Amino acid sequence: MDHALTAIIVEDDSFWMNNVTSILESEGVEVIQARSGTEVIAALNHPQETILVVDIVLPDEDGLEILTMVRSAHPNAKVLVMSGGGRLGADFYLRIARRFGANETISKPFSSDQFLLHWNRLLSLKN
Repeated sequence: MDHALTAIIVEDDSFWMNNVTSILESEGVEVIQARSGTEVIAALNHPQETILVVDIVLPDEDGLEILTMVRSAHPNAKVLVMSGGGRLGADFYLRIARRFGANETISKPFSSDQFLLHWNRLLSLKN
């Protein structure tokens, strides 16, 4: 049976949105680009396995709010959080994201290989 894999990417920076989309599509992953927590929750309600890739610092909602919504609605969802910093620095935000339930975190900038290392760790997690 063919098992489709989908990634939902929440990122406000077009460079990083396009970069992550390109990396995942080259791996055969279907990508959904979401702009809000509501779009994320709706996309998580389809039957394929879905992994969330979310930036922490966003203009309207922050990634921690989205992560909290996802954990509440879909506690077993696999989540990779990325951050380029913000006022408090990437390491701080990524530590907080772990406490909020992120399975993996990555600091921007990153290479395709670095991203795929974290992505493959997510794929290896049992639900």
